[in-house]
Amino acid sequence: MNEIEVIKDIMKKSTPKVTLDVLRDRLNYKTISGVSDRLSRGKSMKVDTYVQFLEALGYELIVQPKTARDAREGSYKVGGEE
Repeated sequence: MNEIEVIKDIMKKSTPKVTLDVLRDRLNYKTISGVSDRLSRGKSMKVDTYVQFLEALGYELIVQPKTARDAREGSYKVGGEE
Protein backbone atom coordinates (compact mmCIF):
# COMPACT_ATOMS: atom_id res chain seq x y z
CA MET A 1 0.00 0.00 0.00
CA ASN A 2 1.36 3.43 -0.83
CA GLU A 3 0.75 6.63 1.14
CA ILE A 4 -2.20 7.75 -1.00
CA GLU A 5 -3.94 4.39 -0.63
CA VAL A 6 -3.41 4.52 3.14
CA ILE A 7 -5.05 7.93 3.42
CA LYS A 8 -7.99 6.94 1.21
CA ASP A 9 -8.49 3.75 3.23
CA ILE A 10 -8.46 5.68 6.52
CA MET A 11 -10.99 8.15 5.10
CA LYS A 12 -13.26 5.33 3.90
CA LYS A 13 -13.12 3.41 7.20
CA SER A 14 -13.48 6.43 9.50
CA THR A 15 -16.65 6.80 11.53
CA PRO A 16 -18.12 9.20 10.76
CA LYS A 17 -16.76 9.00 7.22
CA VAL A 18 -14.19 11.68 6.42
CA THR A 19 -14.97 13.35 3.10
CA LEU A 20 -12.71 15.55 0.97
CA ASP A 21 -14.65 18.54 2.29
CA VAL A 22 -13.99 17.55 5.92
CA LEU A 23 -10.32 16.96 5.17
CA ARG A 24 -10.12 20.33 3.38
CA ASP A 25 -11.41 22.04 6.52
CA ARG A 26 -9.02 20.16 8.81
CA LEU A 27 -6.03 20.98 6.60
CA ASN A 28 -7.12 24.61 6.04
CA TYR A 29 -7.04 24.22 2.26
CA LYS A 30 -9.01 26.78 0.25
CA THR A 31 -10.55 24.28 -2.17
CA ILE A 32 -11.47 20.61 -2.30
CA SER A 33 -9.43 20.32 -5.49
CA GLY A 34 -6.32 21.12 -3.45
CA VAL A 35 -6.98 18.00 -1.39
CA SER A 36 -8.06 15.81 -4.31
CA ASP A 37 -4.97 16.82 -6.32
CA ARG A 38 -2.78 15.53 -3.49
CA LEU A 39 -4.71 12.25 -3.50
CA SER A 40 -4.52 11.68 -7.26
CA ARG A 41 -3.38 8.28 -8.44
CA GLY A 42 0.16 8.05 -9.69
CA LYS A 43 1.37 10.93 -7.57
CA SER A 44 3.56 10.65 -4.53
CA MET A 45 3.45 12.82 -1.40
CA LYS A 46 6.30 14.51 0.35
CA VAL A 47 6.76 13.17 3.86
CA ASP A 48 5.70 16.46 5.50
CA THR A 49 2.48 16.53 3.47
CA TYR A 50 1.80 12.89 4.33
CA VAL A 51 2.29 13.62 8.04
CA GLN A 52 -0.11 16.60 7.81
CA PHE A 53 -2.81 14.45 6.18
CA LEU A 54 -2.32 11.67 8.75
CA GLU A 55 -2.53 14.13 11.65
CA ALA A 56 -5.73 15.61 10.19
CA LEU A 57 -7.14 12.07 10.23
CA GLY A 58 -6.00 11.40 13.81
CA TYR A 59 -3.00 9.23 12.90
CA GLU A 60 0.77 9.55 13.21
CA LEU A 61 3.72 8.22 11.24
CA ILE A 62 6.07 5.89 13.12
CA VAL A 63 9.31 4.49 11.72
CA GLN A 64 10.58 1.31 13.33
CA PRO A 65 13.15 -1.36 12.55
CA LYS A 66 11.81 -4.40 10.69
CA THR A 67 13.37 -6.55 13.39
CA ALA A 68 11.62 -4.83 16.31
CA ARG A 69 9.70 -7.21 18.56
CA ASP A 70 7.81 -4.38 20.21
CA ALA A 71 6.24 -1.53 18.24
CA ARG A 72 8.11 1.02 20.38
CA GLU A 73 11.51 -0.67 20.23
CA GLY A 74 13.88 1.66 18.38
CA SER A 75 10.99 3.59 16.82
CA TYR A 76 10.77 7.24 15.78
CA LYS A 77 7.70 9.44 15.44
CA VAL A 78 7.84 11.61 12.31
CA GLY A 79 6.59 15.21 12.58
CA GLY A 80 3.99 16.67 14.91
CA GLU A 81 4.42 17.38 18.59
CA GLU A 82 7.26 15.63 20.35
